[in-house]
Amino acid sequence: MDEQTIQEKIKTTFINVVSESLKFSDEEVNEIAITISSTQKSDKLAESLLKSIGGTADEDT
Repeated sequence: MDEQTIQEKIKTTFINVVSESLKFSDEEVNEIAITISSTQKSDKLAESLLKSIGGTADEDT
């Protein structure tokens, strides 16, 4: 079995949980997977994830 970094484990686990949830459509899961797989900084990643699930982001988010 390949050794994963902690970041890879978090991403894999997060996507698995989201994809199994009935709260997210297939399209939303795909958008989240694409966003989380990108190389954005954490604040931009959080903003992108929030927007992909229909939220808005500002300085207080």
